[in-house]
Amino acid sequence: MLRSKYAAPDSVTSVDFTFTHHGDECRVVRWPKYSRPKTRGEGFKDEPEKVEFYTRGGMHHGKIAEINQEIEGFLGLNASEFCQISMLAQGNFIRFLYAKTDERQVILRTIFGTSFYQRLQRRLLDELSLLEKDYDRSKSLIRGYISNIKASEEDAERVAEILRTNDGVAA
Repeated sequence: MLRSKYAAPDSVTSVDFTFTHHGDECRVVRWPKYSRPKTRGEGFKDEPEKVEFYTRGGMHHGKIAEINQEIEGFLGLNASEFCQISMLAQGNFIRFLYAKTDERQVILRTIFGTSFYQRLQRRLLDELSLLEKDYDRSKSLIRGYISNIKASEEDAERVAEILRTNDGVAA
């Protein structure tokens, strides 16, 4: 989406990308929206954004979103996934191999964008900790109540059995 301020006014702005996928040569050409001088008269004309996708099956053109979906379907990857994989090929894999365990986690989190899951895991662990404290408090209160109960020896044995089988919580 960048056009150099040094580009000649009549210079076409585009990106032409050729790649091979499963032995098939493919090409994507994109033209961002930009303004150029009118060929007749004064002023500028807006050139709309365009994209063309060439495969062995021919040339595909249309709306940007449609062609993006077509490319994703062809490659089996979206742009984000492609970037993550290409990061591995650009040296992060070597760094990953020699990294310590905690550094590997950071690298993987960066490559695969999983920091959301780390935050979620932290939140769930915090909630678990609070629930465990509540559980322990409740268990302690129940034991206190039970210890204040006056009962016959037979009833006391039954209560003790309940406590053993239910981890301290009466059924």
